[in-house]
Formats: sequence, structure tokens, C-alpha cells
Amino acid sequence: MNLLKSAIQYELDTFYAQLLGREVPQREVSGAAFTQARRRLKYEAFIELNDRATEAFYAGAPIRRWQGFRVLAIDGTTLRLPNVERIRKSFPTEPGEVPQGRLVELYDALNHIMLGAEFSQLEIGEGYLAECLLPRAQPGDVVLYDRGFPSFYLLALHAAQGVDYCMRVPLGRFKAVREFAAAGAAEQWVDIAPCAKARKDCLRNGLATSALRVRLIRIDLPGDEVEVLMTSLGGAIEGSEFADLYHLRWGLEEAYKLQKCRGELENFSGKTVRSLYQDLHAKLLTMNLAAMCQFAADDQAQQSAIDRQHTYRINRSKTLSKVKYHLVCALLNLQDRLYRLLGWIAEDIDAVRPGRSYPRRNPGQKKPGFHSAYKRSA
Repeated sequence: MNLLKSAIQYELDTFYAQLLGREVPQREVSGAAFTQARRRLKYEAFIELNDRATEAFYAGAPIRRWQGFRVLAIDGTTLRLPNVERIRKSFPTEPGEVPQGRLVELYDALNHIMLGAEFSQLEIGEGYLAECLLPRAQPGDVVLYDRGFPSFYLLALHAAQGVDYCMRVPLGRFKAVREFAAAGAAEQWVDIAPCAKARKDCLRNGLATSALRVRLIRIDLPGDEVEVLMTSLGGAIEGSEFADLYHLRWGLEEAYKLQKCRGELENFSGKTVRSLYQDLHAKLLTMNLAAMCQFAADDQAQQSAIDRQHTYRINRSKTLSKVKYHLVCALLNLQDRLYRLLGWIAEDIDAVRPGRSYPRRNPGQKKPGFHSAYKRSA
């Protein structure tokens, strides 16, 4: 949970120096002892801690909403894994390729909270992992999906759970969508019927197979590109509002960037499958707690910027840097340290400048990795 990024022995020595209040680190625990101890630690512990933390957060925090809805997003990414034989066996990869795993998260796009994550082999699709995460949503949420997710089965699952959705749908995915796009209408309610495979899947899992009524909304993009959004939300919300709603899905893309580039999610501290899951879920838990700290510090930050010209928000990257050592120590009943940490977090704010955009990197440009034998020493 201390966001391990450096050599293990250095991480252990400096962590205990922080914990025990020493100016100069001393050897308290060896790297070998740490390796042996983690073999007995179930990664599910971090998932349970995250569930308890998010439950407490939503029970008491005045969270941000859109039109009264909590806005959640589901999407996936891939993680490069240590290139060792035991990992390659559990995460099959083409010969000569670095092993990879698939990560799919359920993410609160307005409050920056990860409600759940599924990590698996690449051959397990994003759609299946999304279905595993959906029970964590609840009525009063609206879930956003990219165009790779729409299926009749997913729509039926949402209907069964009473959870609303808004998803970008490929123009050729359903007959009703093709006809809607060709007609040029701004929006329309249509019926989506299951194909034979979808009907079979629904029957096997106890879902209704009758046609589902959905709302289609046309979005005209620059360059004569047309985007069609499919939603269960009714006419009380104007069609013109949905472009901004769907754009909120980008918050999960930004979360993945923060997790990979600042949290160094692919910088694993072990070479076993268990260590992969430990590192992943421990870092996601800590980043969630950091987001909760930032949420708690926001009022103080806004007060400091009350007379400034622009709207300001706390810098998330700097928050993540600040929680190292201090967050774990604060969790060990050092309450005063937590209050001081929140004050420190509130000091780093950036102006919000609408309309800024940054193009993606060249797809052919290779991304540097983290070599287990050459991690930073400090």
C-alpha cells in the first residue's frame, strides 16, 4: 500500500524509518523476510479493504453527481507483466511477446473513485469482465461504455438490475441502429431484439429475452463523423445533454494514465502470479484512498483560491506523491498526521482551463517498461 516502486530493501528501510520516526534508516526487516511473508497474504484482503473504504466514503461524502445520477464508467486496458516463465504460463502470450494481462475497472468519473476491478488473461474479453463488475452498480447510477461493449445481453443485465446506462454503439451492431443512422433523425426510441446466441445466453442466466426499448441519440462530430449513443434514460433529460455525459467517460482514461504513469501500476515488485495481484490491488486501494483524501481537502483548497480569476482543483499527481509513507502511517491510528496530510494536499492546486486537449502519442512509439533488475535505488 506504500506504492512500491524502488528496490524492495530500500523501500523497507525507508518505510520503517518513517514509521518509527528515525532520521536515518536502519535495517528492521530484510527483503527475504518480506518475500516469505507475502506468500501468506491473500490479495483479496486489499479488495475487501477497498470495498469497506468506498462504502464509508459514499455513506458520508457529499459526492458530485450529474442530473442526480452517480456517473460510473467501465472500460479496460492492458498491463505488461514480468517476462518470466511462471507468468507466461498463467498469462499466455505469443512467442517473443511480453506477457500481458487485462484490467477492467468500474470507476466513478466525477469523484475519481474505483469501485471495483477485474484482472485476467487477455483471452477473457472486456465484455465478460464488465458483466462481473456490474453488480457493484446500483439504481441511481448511470454507467458509461465505449463502443466495444454494447450487446443485448448487457442491456438485459442492466434491465434486470435496474441500472441505467449510456453507451456509444457501432452503427452496424444492431439493425435498429443502422436504420436510425440512415434516417438522419436527432433521436428516437427503438426496440432491440436478441439474436439467437444472445437469447440462449439470457435464458441460461435467467434474463428476460423480450425486446428492450432504448433511446438512440445522434451526435454529429467534426469531420462529418456520426456517433450514436444508446441509453435507458428517458425524455426528462434533453438529448443535447448526452454528448457532455458521454464525454465524462474520459475520466476513466485519465485514471488509467495516472495509475500507469504516476502509480507505476506495471512496476511489479515480484515475479509470481500472487505478487502481481497483490501489487495491483494494493496500489489501486492506495490510489482510491488518495482520491478520498483529495476530496476531503478540496474545501480547504477552494478557500485558498476564492479570490482568483480561474476555477482551481487539487493536482492529482502531486497528491499521489504526497501520500507515500504518510497515508499508511495515518492509517495506523496517527490521526494528527492525517489532518496535516490533508492540509499539505490542499496546497497544490492548478487552474482549470476548459477546452485544452493533448493528442495521443504516436501508436508506433514503444513505451518504456520497468525491468525488475534495474529499478531505481531511491
